[in-house]
Amino acid sequence: MKQRVILMAIFGFGILLFCHCAQQDDFPVLKGPYLGQKPPGMEPEIFAPGILSAGYSEIKAVFSPDGREIYYQLWGVPFPVICTMKEKDGRWTKPEVASFSGHIIEGYYISPDGKKMFITSRRPLDGKGERLEIGRIRITERIDGGWGELKVLKPSIYGYPAVAESGNLYLATGDIWISEYVNGDYTEMKKLGDSINTEEFYEEDLYIAPDESYLLFCRRDDGFGSWDIFVSFRKEDGSWTEAKNMGGENQHQCIRSLSVCLV
Repeated sequence: MKQRVILMAIFGFGILLFCHCAQQDDFPVLKGPYLGQKPPGMEPEIFAPGILSAGYSEIKAVFSPDGREIYYQLWGVPFPVICTMKEKDGRWTKPEVASFSGHIIEGYYISPDGKKMFITSRRPLDGKGERLEIGRIRITERIDGGWGELKVLKPSIYGYPAVAESGNLYLATGDIWISEYVNGDYTEMKKLGDSINTEEFYEEDLYIAPDESYLLFCRRDDGFGSWDIFVSFRKEDGSWTEAKNMGGENQHQCIRSLSVCLV
C-alpha cells in the first residue's frame, strides 16, 4: 500500500512537471532581458504570466547577476522543486528542474559574482534517512557551465542566506543575522540590532546589496499586507538605520509571489 501511494505521488508530480516544464511544442520564443518581458517598474506585477507564473505556486524567483539565468521554486504534488530557465544563443530555454534541487523546501541565493550558489536545505546530509531538524547551508560552485558538488558549512551557520561581495552571509531565521567571511571561513552568527529585528514579528526573505549598503527583508506584521517589505541602510559606523516599511498596497507580493519590482 505504501509503495502504491509513493508511485501515485511520483506519477502526479510527473504530470505537474510535464504541464509546467515540458511544453516543447507550445513553449514561446523568448528573447532579451527578463525573459523578454516588460522591464521592472515602480508597481509590482505578476511576472511572465502563463510562462513562468503558470497557475501553480511559483515563488522565490532569483536572476543570476548577468541576467541570463532565473531560478524559482515550484510547489505542487507531492513536494517543491527548484526550476531554472537559461538564455542560450539569444533564446530562453523552457523550464527544467535545477541539478542541485532537492525534494524539501529550500532557500537559495547566488553570489554577486555569479560563481557560487548558497542553498539551505533540510535534506539528509548523506542523502538518506529523515530530514534534518534545522536546514543546513550548502555551497555549490560553477563548473563547465553547470553546478558542482554541494559542500556543507559548519552546523553553527544556518538560516536562509543572502551573500555580499565580501562573502559575508546574512541569514534569516525569524530574525536577521550576519556571519562574516574572514580568512576563508565564516564567523559565528551575530544577530543584527533591534533597528531591524523585533520581538513580536518575524523577519524573513532577505536581500543584501552587494556592497552591503542596504538590506531588504520581509516582516510579517499588521502593515499593508501579510508580509511587507522593509529597507534598512548601513551607516558609516556599521550600524543600521531603523527599518522602514516601503509602503503601498500589495507591495508584499514582490517577495511572496513571482512579481517584478524596482528595488
